[in-house]
Amino acid sequence: MKKIVVYYSLDGNTKYVAEIIAKKMNADILSLEPEIAYPTKGVKKYWNAGKDTMFSTNPKLKPYTFDADEYDEVILCTPTWSDGPATPINTFISENQSTLATKKISAFAGYRGHGAEKAIEKMRKAIGVDEISHKLTLVVPKEKPDKEKEQMINRFCNEFLEK
Repeated sequence: MKKIVVYYSLDGNTKYVAEIIAKKMNADILSLEPEIAYPTKGVKKYWNAGKDTMFSTNPKLKPYTFDADEYDEVILCTPTWSDGPATPINTFISENQSTLATKKISAFAGYRGHGAEKAIEKMRKAIGVDEISHKLTLVVPKEKPDKEKEQMINRFCNEFLEK
C-alpha cells in the first residue's frame, strides 16, 4: 500500500510530525505552500489565519504535484486554526476532493489550545468519507517535545503497519 503525507505547517510543528510519519512509514511527502505566505509572528499571524478560516477563504497554492492514482492512502497533517484545518489544507482538499474520497484517509492535527478533533472532523466532511482511518492530535510537538508525544506518534505509525 503506497502512502503519501500531505501537510501544511506555519510554525514547524506540523512539518516536524509529518516528516517523522513519512520516514517511519516509508511514505512520500508533499508540503503545501500558499502563494502568499501567512505571517509567522505577531498579531497578523493569528488575525490572517483566523480570518481566512472563519470566512472559508482558501489561499491559492504554489504549484504542486499530486497524482492520487499512485496512492492507496493519504495522511493529511495540519495545524488547527479556529477549530478547523489550516486553509492551505482546505485548498488541497477542495482541489482533490473527488480523488481523495476514493482513498483511505488518515489525519494529524496539531494545536495550541483546542479544536484538533473538530479540525479532523471538518476534513472528513469536506472530503466526503465516512471515516478517518487513523487520527493523531498533539499539542505543539516540536516546541514541547516529550516521551509521551513520541510514543503517540509511534503508535499512530504502528497502527498502519499492523493492518
